[in-house]
Amino acid sequence: MSRESVRYGRVPKKAKEEEEREEGEEQRKSHLLSTLCSSIRSAHLEHCPTPLCPLLRPLVAEGSGDSARLDLFHKVVTRLTPQIQGVVEFAKRIPGFNILPTDDQLVLVKHGVMEAWLVGVSITKATPSLPIVWEDGTYIDKEQVETLYGTKMTDELWEARERLAGIGRDEACLLASLALLDGSRPGIVDTAAVDTSHAEIMEGLQQVTLEVGRQRMSSRLVEELGRMKEVAVMHGEALGWFRERTNKVPPLFAEIFDFSKEEGMF
Repeated sequence: MSRESVRYGRVPKKAKEEEEREEGEEQRKSHLLSTLCSSIRSAHLEHCPTPLCPLLRPLVAEGSGDSARLDLFHKVVTRLTPQIQGVVEFAKRIPGFNILPTDDQLVLVKHGVMEAWLVGVSITKATPSLPIVWEDGTYIDKEQVETLYGTKMTDELWEARERLAGIGRDEACLLASLALLDGSRPGIVDTAAVDTSHAEIMEGLQQVTLEVGRQRMSSRLVEELGRMKEVAVMHGEALGWFRERTNKVPPLFAEIFDFSKEEGMF
């Protein structure tokens, strides 16, 4: 740099061009991330809408004992499966997902769908007494969930919902995407491609939280994914009791949660 540049504050041409190039690159990257987030948000809003049911009614199980537990399970599965289908359709719309090997797509959905669904049911403000509401206006409360899946899983689920209470659609859709695009799932072949998409979505989440003035939220939300994974594992283990007693579940639910399709189980 010349003495004149120092004296008069002039920036050398090459340095100025480099600065402008870096600024342009940052703007381009920010635009791409905004486009990515907008695309994911639209897909999540379309396929994973928040139920808006002003007139709610409890989901009532018929019978008693194990019979009532099975009846409640079947009623929950009937309502849960369309929402699971919504998560599957959402996954297909996440940029980068549909170019992965088909087997990798199946693995990611199978292992991530429950975690992504759990994020979705936490969009609305949660309290210890808030039930899980289905699209037909029915709901199940914490006591009923405990009847189905046990105390430990239920407590973990309700605590997770409380921690995620009040997160916006922008954060929720990206968090659900991160749950679905997890390269650590067993059986993934093209881990590099999955990890690349995961990293891009993570950058999008960081940008979104920065824009709303909650810079530290992105790391906290990612921590919640680990807890959601634990809840999903407990859910899978709790389904063992039902697998031994019924295969009367929708095909999609059977495929994802490993229910037998054999006849004569009833």
